[in-house]
Amino acid sequence: MIFSLPLLFSISAGFLLLLFGIAAATNRNYISKRISSHPAVFIAALGVYASAWTFYGTIGLAQNYGYAYLAAYFGASLTFVLAPVILQPLLRITKSYQLSSVADLFAFRFRSQLAGTLVTILMLLASLPLIATQIEAVTDSIRLLSGEQNTDLIAMAFCATTALFSVLFGTRHPSVRHRTAGLVTAMAAGVVFKLVAMVALGLFAIYGVFGSNAEMEQWLANHAIEATSLYKPVEGDYWRTLLFGFMASAVVAPHMFHLLFTENSDARALNKASWGFPLLLLLLSAAIPPVLWAGLALDIPGRPEYFGLLLGLHTNAPWLTMLTYIGGLAAAAGLIILCTIALAGMVLNHLVLPYVSNHNSEPLYNRLVLNRRLLILQITLLSYLFYLATNGRAELHHMGLIAFIAFMQFLPGLLATLFWPGGNRQGFILGLLLGMGIWLMSMLMPLLPESSRVALELNSGNWHEVATLALAANVIVFLMISSLNKPSQAERLAANSCVLSALHRPQSTRPPLADVPALIQHLSERLGDDVAHREVAEALQQLQLSESETNPQAIEQLQDQLEHNLSALLGPVEAFSVMSLEASDNSGYRRRDIHLLESHLEQSRSRLSGLAAELDELRQLHRTTLQRLPVGVCSLGEAGEILLWNVEMEQFTGVPGSQVIGHRLEILPPPWRELLSQFAEQPSNQLLNQRLTTDNQARFFSLHKASLHEQRLGALPPTQANSLYSNRLHPHAGQVLLLEDQTENQLLADELAHSERLASIGRLAAGVAHEVGNPITGIACLAQNLKYETDQDEINQTGEQILQQTARVDNIIKSLMSFAHTGTQYRPGSQQRLSLHLCVEQAIELVRLDSRRKQLNYLNLCPPQLQLHGDMQRLLQVFINLLNNAADASEDGQSIRIESEQTDDSLLVHIVDQGSGIPKELQSRLFEPFFTTKEPGEGTGLGLALIYNIIEEHYGSIQIESPADVAQNRGTRVTLTLPRAQDLTGSNREND
Repeated sequence: MIFSLPLLFSISAGFLLLLFGIAAATNRNYISKRISSHPAVFIAALGVYASAWTFYGTIGLAQNYGYAYLAAYFGASLTFVLAPVILQPLLRITKSYQLSSVADLFAFRFRSQLAGTLVTILMLLASLPLIATQIEAVTDSIRLLSGEQNTDLIAMAFCATTALFSVLFGTRHPSVRHRTAGLVTAMAAGVVFKLVAMVALGLFAIYGVFGSNAEMEQWLANHAIEATSLYKPVEGDYWRTLLFGFMASAVVAPHMFHLLFTENSDARALNKASWGFPLLLLLLSAAIPPVLWAGLALDIPGRPEYFGLLLGLHTNAPWLTMLTYIGGLAAAAGLIILCTIALAGMVLNHLVLPYVSNHNSEPLYNRLVLNRRLLILQITLLSYLFYLATNGRAELHHMGLIAFIAFMQFLPGLLATLFWPGGNRQGFILGLLLGMGIWLMSMLMPLLPESSRVALELNSGNWHEVATLALAANVIVFLMISSLNKPSQAERLAANSCVLSALHRPQSTRPPLADVPALIQHLSERLGDDVAHREVAEALQQLQLSESETNPQAIEQLQDQLEHNLSALLGPVEAFSVMSLEASDNSGYRRRDIHLLESHLEQSRSRLSGLAAELDELRQLHRTTLQRLPVGVCSLGEAGEILLWNVEMEQFTGVPGSQVIGHRLEILPPPWRELLSQFAEQPSNQLLNQRLTTDNQARFFSLHKASLHEQRLGALPPTQANSLYSNRLHPHAGQVLLLEDQTENQLLADELAHSERLASIGRLAAGVAHEVGNPITGIACLAQNLKYETDQDEINQTGEQILQQTARVDNIIKSLMSFAHTGTQYRPGSQQRLSLHLCVEQAIELVRLDSRRKQLNYLNLCPPQLQLHGDMQRLLQVFINLLNNAADASEDGQSIRIESEQTDDSLLVHIVDQGSGIPKELQSRLFEPFFTTKEPGEGTGLGLALIYNIIEEHYGSIQIESPADVAQNRGTRVTLTLPRAQDLTGSNREND
């Protein structure tokens, strides 16, 4: 059965147009994002690994090496089973630093443009046989189905179509930060066709050729000689070589790296692929033995690679032939499309852009897209020329082996990236050159015209020895050179960022620019104004920062983010070059990276395990301890910037840590700027009880400090230590400042001193009162005698007045004695019947003796007829204290009212002022001894406590209500409840 060339062309064009339609529909959201971003689509797209070489070539591999063909599936499956230690760390690195290819990864890890350039050239050479294999598989299929012998034009048309697809759907954006969902969905659709074709082939081989599975087993038993090739023992060097080659190709092959890390942004999808992808490969590999046995059973002539394609022809099943052809076409097209897209990005980043000194000559984004499209066309053309040069010089599966062995040479660098920070760029470059040199001379060069060595070397079975020799030479040189040479600081930083369980960290010790406009100006010199503004705006949006940001920590974080974004646009080495600043000494900026490190630690704690997780828990404990210390802690870095600002410092100063971290002390508001800056500069390590006025309140602080340099400098010789200390970038550098609030202790000390002074005055007053009492008694006696010795009314009236005044003086002296003996027990016998109005009036007169109280209006509204029993002096003391408190809270011209009312059992006395009132949170503590709302020295806090005791001695109560005027939220009302005179008298009679 022969298929016409136009029919095959129409089927091919129709299938490729279908892929075009799927990609376009996805990009236009005709296909839901929920579908295109589903992990199943990603897993299906990974089936591109099973290229035309796997679709056709593994049958020939099974014919020659038996079950060793499973290495193509087991090797890739093993890579995905080890996803937590291989793929997941690589995804973290590529996403954190925006790396889009293997060349980007190695250029970043070894901080070497030469490494990136070398890997790009060698990866391009390694991919040429693999791409040529896809072209050969398609052209051979058409030759077998149509009988057309001249297929060069067909190959050219196929290459042009795949190149067009790559240009349209693989270069839509200048940066790899944007996922091309249409491309991935189209690749997944192609893999589904391939899977259906392979499963159909396997089922047809069992049930269409043999009749059933039992009959197939019977044929195997009857044809042991034909079946023995599949039962060759899977041992020897070629098995291990195949396993390593396919393990490496599942990661480092350009198309696989592009799918795994550039087109994938979801770690969960990679987790599902760790079991989904091996399951997909199992389905694909299961059909290989039945197809091989069916071809042998039917005695199909020709190469075993195409048994699947010829099976339909020999059984008169054109539908199966067409399905197999479409499956092979999908396998070949998918690999070529992805491989050319990935290689174009590598060539652009490492062979073109590094040698362009300035990127602002024309619109950068358009130029990047155009260059990538031109490179896709050039790489496709180069692959086509390589196909023409090598067509027919090796079997299909041998061509694929050459590419996979080349990919294996990148495995030492990949493992060193993840597990060996000690590997350096010299060892990597020399080892890779030696290994790839052996591969180039013994495997690739013989494929070229006028060389017949390839048939001898591959078909004789010694290819695995060459592969092992090349890998061994690569590893040995890598280890030796790396052991003899130490990596640079930049390389060491990058290496530590790439190892397993490492976290994203800043890769540059450059000093931050002053602000965002300065950063835009710096970028404009290399990228142009438009690109600089767009990239900075996008980075600001990603970090949620504003253009007015000046925090050094935020600016450095912005520079770090910009470098990562530019890495996706220009490649890691060129991005590093664009972002680099000329700075002769940037040592002072290394410590500030601690902020970025800690922020990434907080975001990445779930990824840490083992010792790294335990160390992070210890770091978190220390950080929490410092944050919750009951004293303020401020740590200063080597450039004088604030590294730590704990919770107590925030409460003391009212300044959040987010506003000061990364800044110097000079940005603090007064008085903290002067206090902390002067203390950091002075030689003394402590400063005690410094008075500060904040929020109109006096506060006292003690300060202590320690130097972070002392331990480090103590281990150095005195001359070197003095030199390092004198060369500090800032006089505040490397210090820890402690701030301790001593306000309560200082106020308590002031109150105790004031109380001691009052106690001394009380003792003095008691002594004076006692001494004054004797002359007053004498004056009273003389006045009494004067009254009896004369009958003149005027003199008698004068004597009576002298007696009244001496009695008043005597009462005052007794009051002073009462103040001096506040602990004296109440004596009920001292009570007398008295007028409330007169008692209040006398208290007002005494209060008015103070010149400060004369400007207030005292209103005694108590009716004269209200009587009560009590100790006149002690009640007078109550009213004097309450009136003084009211006067202290009032302003000049305001009124203080003393009102009263009576009930059946009690008298209610209200003292109401129009002052500022008492806060509600303080009202519950007003009667506590030594509690006062006044400034130190203006009150003892004993007045209300004394009043409370006196009222209780009179069987009364006291209540305070504030504000008295709720509408105006001011004033205080003090209400005294005292028993009425008749009730108290009746009570006394009953007691008698």
